[in-house]
Amino acid sequence: MPNNGGMRRCASALLITASVLCVALATALRTEAAWATERPVWFEGTRPTASALEAVEILSASKSHGLEPRDYDTDALVRAMQRATLEPLDAATIAQLEQTLTVAMVRYLADVHGGRITAQQLPYGRAAPQRSPFDPAAYLQAALERGRLRAAAEDAAPRLSQYQQLRLALARYRALIDDPTWKTPLPSLPAGAHGGPPKLEPGQPYAGLGPLRARLVALGD
Repeated sequence: MPNNGGMRRCASALLITASVLCVALATALRTEAAWATERPVWFEGTRPTASALEAVEILSASKSHGLEPRDYDTDALVRAMQRATLEPLDAATIAQLEQTLTVAMVRYLADVHGGRITAQQLPYGRAAPQRSPFDPAAYLQAALERGRLRAAAEDAAPRLSQYQQLRLALARYRALIDDPTWKTPLPSLPAGAHGGPPKLEPGQPYAGLGPLRARLVALGD
């Protein structure tokens, strides 16, 4: 049997271990309580808030930033919000929907602020630009508390004139997809001289000149 000294040491060790566990448990409970009070709330009762509907609109428009709405479960969120505006949802469904929308918005803000890939993933190992730290979760919470979600989402994007020009160019080229000038293929070029590759010489007739001109006009050329 252990002597009295050994028993006292064992008891002391157990007390220390128990104290550490209690502190860890208390910290975990405080963290969970803080998350429960600070995480975004997208519902009032059983109905989505105006911010929740606004968030889904922001995600739906993510293509304007060159992002993919499907990366944020946008279609599913749109359907869920439409349902929520028509009929009350149970607590479990609301909790799951709030979590999904929060994760989607945090990811969107991170992507629109810093891009979907890092500079190191680009060809030739480009160096990452120097940026101020950005916490998308805290940024989202602050935007909701101030009632300026849409403005904050726009502010999260790069504030460069080149970025805005790229967005305009992207919208313009996407609009050209349905332009009728692209629906009909151009005729083949005339055969080149002496068996060379097809080539159109100055002054040479070409059946596709009309459609080609229309394409150049559509492109602004």
